[in-house]
Amino acid sequence: MSPPQRPTYCKCCALKSLGTSADNLRGVYLTFILPRLMYASRACSYSFSSTQQQQLENVQKRTCRVIHGSAYTNYNDALTTLSLPKLSARRREDLEKLERGQRHMLPS
Repeated sequence: MSPPQRPTYCKCCALKSLGTSADNLRGVYLTFILPRLMYASRACSYSFSSTQQQQLENVQKRTCRVIHGSAYTNYNDALTTLSLPKLSARRREDLEKLERGQRHMLPS
C-alpha cells in the first residue's frame, strides 16, 4: 500500500514557505495543479455531484489563500487579483466550446 498523497495545493504551501513570489506560485498553480483539477472535465463534468464540484473548487480556493497569504480577504477578490475564473465557469466554458466544435458533425 502506497503512502497517502498530500493534497495537490501543498506544492504551493511548500514553495511559499521557501519565499517563492506570488507570481511564481500562480505559475506553479497554472502549470501543475490546475491541469489536475480540469483533467477529463470535458467528458465528466456533467456527472460530477455538487459535492464533488465544491471539493474541486475548494482546492482552488485554498491555493488562492496560500498564494495571497495574509493579504487574502476573500475568494472572489483573490480570483480577480490572480486573473482566474472559478472552476465551474471554466468547466462551463469548456463544455460550450466542445458543443460548438461538435455541431459540424451533426447531420443537416
